[in-house]
Amino acid sequence: MNCCGRPLSRRAFLTAAAAAAAEATVLASGASRAFASAKTQPRVPVNTVPPLAPRDQMTALMPPLPKFIRSGPGSQPRVAITVDDLFTAANVDDMNGLMDVAKARGIKVTFFPTGGALQTHLDSGKADVWKRVVAEGHEIGNHTWSHTNLTKLTDAQVRDELGRTRDVLTKILGDVPYKMRMMRPPGGAGGYVDGGDPRIQKINAEFGYSMAMWTIDSNNTAGNQSLADKVVSTSQNGSIALFHFATFAEQYFAPMLDRLRTERKLEPTNITGLFGS
Repeated sequence: MNCCGRPLSRRAFLTAAAAAAAEATVLASGASRAFASAKTQPRVPVNTVPPLAPRDQMTALMPPLPKFIRSGPGSQPRVAITVDDLFTAANVDDMNGLMDVAKARGIKVTFFPTGGALQTHLDSGKADVWKRVVAEGHEIGNHTWSHTNLTKLTDAQVRDELGRTRDVLTKILGDVPYKMRMMRPPGGAGGYVDGGDPRIQKINAEFGYSMAMWTIDSNNTAGNQSLADKVVSTSQNGSIALFHFATFAEQYFAPMLDRLRTERKLEPTNITGLFGS
């Protein structure tokens, strides 16, 4: 046996062969472990769907709404509490008072401000109330910019009323994610037709809005206690009660909400809450 022209002893040859075999075994074992590790390593799925924006993520978790809402399902013992207009800076104090009452009772409400009201709150330095509305799980709907009868406006004017209101709310909220899902036509104009006025509803669809009407309001009452009595006595499963701070002062909410629960066994909620499971 020769190596590089030099004779090798039998012992040296066997020693070299054993060393080479051991090295080959080690290399093969390492390769086997690497292959097994690669096989058992969990594959990371590749997300081919674009991520949702924060505002859309929140909306995706909410129950879907009908395109036209006059009341909620009659199968659930719930009544929606909604407050419209909120024209003045003083109404911010009313909102805070109502939210204090609602928070103490675990209740959510729906606010329908006009864009002009939102601008007034912004100009008066009180617009942070809308961040509280979102933070505490209440709901905001679009009530147009100037509280105008939409049926008397052109399509472009309707879009402007809704778009300006949406945009000023976005400005107020800043990086707080929120997307309005409904609108309420001022005075109900366009909402007394079954399914809503088709022309206005077509524009609402462009904004992703449902049209939200109501079943109980202050008509034929003197407001305040008289309106509270009407709401308690006439509410049914799925009712939507409409309030304005001008005719229903903030201090009347707490006893009325308690009476809805105790006397009528109805749970106050916001409009979206009517449609939850």
